[in-house]
Amino acid sequence: MKIIRVITIAALSLMVAGLMLGTGCGKQGVSITEAEVNADGYLMVTLSNGEQLNAGYVMGPKGDTGTTGATAPQGPAGVGIQSIVNNGDGTFTLYLTDGSSFTTSDLTGPKGDTGATGEQGPQGLRGEQGPQGIQGPPGPSVSVDAIIDFTQQALALEANRDALLADLATQAPSPGTIFYDYWEKLTRYSVVLQFSTWVNELILLATPEPVQPIKDALVRAYDLEWQDLLEGISPSCWTLNKDNVRAKLAEIDQIVNDPGVPSPIQDFYREQAYDPWLHAQLLRLDTYTQWDAVLGQYGLSLASYQ
Repeated sequence: MKIIRVITIAALSLMVAGLMLGTGCGKQGVSITEAEVNADGYLMVTLSNGEQLNAGYVMGPKGDTGTTGATAPQGPAGVGIQSIVNNGDGTFTLYLTDGSSFTTSDLTGPKGDTGATGEQGPQGLRGEQGPQGIQGPPGPSVSVDAIIDFTQQALALEANRDALLADLATQAPSPGTIFYDYWEKLTRYSVVLQFSTWVNELILLATPEPVQPIKDALVRAYDLEWQDLLEGISPSCWTLNKDNVRAKLAEIDQIVNDPGVPSPIQDFYREQAYDPWLHAQLLRLDTYTQWDAVLGQYGLSLASYQ
């Protein structure tokens, strides 16, 4: 490296001298304005007249690796996070290993958009009927005869319904046979038509205000029944009624919640809990209980008209 530098400096000196000699006494000489080593290791000289000269390669060979320096002393121990506590108000407290602590600002983000409504779950089993409430005071003066009139006509429709179901029970072939399927298809239309007719007759009954809820509930029960009959006539139509529907519900509840009963059987009974005919009988049972309570306010009894 030193030899090259000496040669380079000498070359520069000669170059400058040559430049100076070539100028003559009457003219200003050319001088060096800049000298630098380019990326390839060549010394590039720029003269005052703008000319650039290549003074040759000036990079020496790579030197030997120096010795390893002395090890620096160990720095002080750093401070870490020992635990983090959620304060429940959007802030967090960080406890550090040096005994200090730091509480953040409230980090709660903005409220997000309301999510999409989830799918509706299956209908649960109907609960047990609650205790009867305290009897209220009599309402506005109404005609007791009008209440009796409605009761007698509505019970007559109920009696016709019961008679039809009893006839079906005696006429129906054994379920599950080809004869039953044939009979069911022939019978279904006339039975559905009869139930829808009773609904219309019930709606048109003159109804005093105290028994209006009774009529509304009976209409709903008939609606549930004839809509179920549209799907087909099953033996439950004459075996399940308001008098045994509570026992049926208890049976379903026991089987569905018994871990020893196989799942397919539990699923079969669970489906029965959603049967419209079953819910119609529950509604009819509750309606008769309320009906009797309304008549009781006027010194009457439902049993005396059945």
